[in-house]
Amino acid sequence: MVIDPILASGTFTSIVGLLCNFVNEHRYQKQAIQFDDFLLWLKKCHHEPVIKYLETNQKANENLQNIFKTDNKILLDKIVQIDDLLIKISSKINGWSEVVESLSPNKSLSDQCISILRQLEKSGGSDFIEITAGAETLFYILDKNKYIEILDRRFIEDDLNTLVELGLLRYEFIKSGKRKFIITRNAVSLINLISNEKNERRSG
Repeated sequence: MVIDPILASGTFTSIVGLLCNFVNEHRYQKQAIQFDDFLLWLKKCHHEPVIKYLETNQKANENLQNIFKTDNKILLDKIVQIDDLLIKISSKINGWSEVVESLSPNKSLSDQCISILRQLEKSGGSDFIEITAGAETLFYILDKNKYIEILDRRFIEDDLNTLVELGLLRYEFIKSGKRKFIITRNAVSLINLISNEKNERRSG
């Protein structure tokens, strides 16, 4: 069996990418976009391996059909959100960062976002809490007796919200009413990927 190069790059990202292209091409049509329309479009664009994959993976097929049952505006909004998330993550991957900068210069993941994750990962801690000290809010890694260094206080809330939206941090409220931010596996994987690429560039 010949492996489609798009599928070989990763099934989920392949289907999401194709879905993004399909929805964008049909976003202005008056009638609702249907799952069958997506399959016809895949056939027209010669993505037979993707069609075959969906035919043999019943669960993926059913879940995609459910996605198309939502309102087209909601579907488009979700596609845009996924696109934004992929752009932000890719902005810190060597090679892709330049592409993101040239195509979407205002959507990259900030240095402060990476700094927060890197400090937490390097400390070996699993979470940090917010502490009010006078007029200032500090972020304390409780089990490691360390504070997170903040690079730009103006955008700390924006960056924390971005990390939560991307699934790189989770948060919950503790008894004091303050937030506790918890690192996720995805965050550790991202930091390790960035660190490994830096080490490869040094050794190269």
